[in-house]
Amino acid sequence: AEPSNRLSAGSVLPPGWLKFKRGLVELQFYHGARVVLEGPAEFHLVSDMAATCDLGKFRVDVPPSAHGFKLTTPNAQVVDLGTAFGMQVLANGQSDVHVLEGKIKMSNAAIGQRPRDLNQGQSVHVDGSGQLSDIQPDGKSFLSPAEVEQRVQAESKRQYENWRAFSASLT
Repeated sequence: AEPSNRLSAGSVLPPGWLKFKRGLVELQFYHGARVVLEGPAEFHLVSDMAATCDLGKFRVDVPPSAHGFKLTTPNAQVVDLGTAFGMQVLANGQSDVHVLEGKIKMSNAAIGQRPRDLNQGQSVHVDGSGQLSDIQPDGKSFLSPAEVEQRVQAESKRQYENWRAFSASLT
């Protein structure tokens, strides 16, 4: 969120908060988990196998090497069992979780909630108290790492074409 804290591609981030107002950030964790965040977002890097999100929309892709990756929100905890899921966390602590592939385990130990397994195609809303209710799946609204790469390539091509046109106008 601070202009003086701008990051560049390939930056290694220590544990701590990553906050930004707009745009996209793709994080690659050492064990292979990949997170695509859409701003505004407040995302706390805890370790190479855990993160916390207080605000934002994101997709998490977890390969077998990162099985057990844990993501915590104000009212829920998701343990990934080798899968892909999307999540939107609102400022009021409510969130929606969509299992895109595989399986996750959700819980809220603070209210004594037993873990609940969610499988591909299942989605839940987590209210302000941490209670889960089933909702319609909407997995297509979460950007995958491949879609981010396509956007980066398209933007690079657009910038190159602008440079070529400008260069041509100088001669």
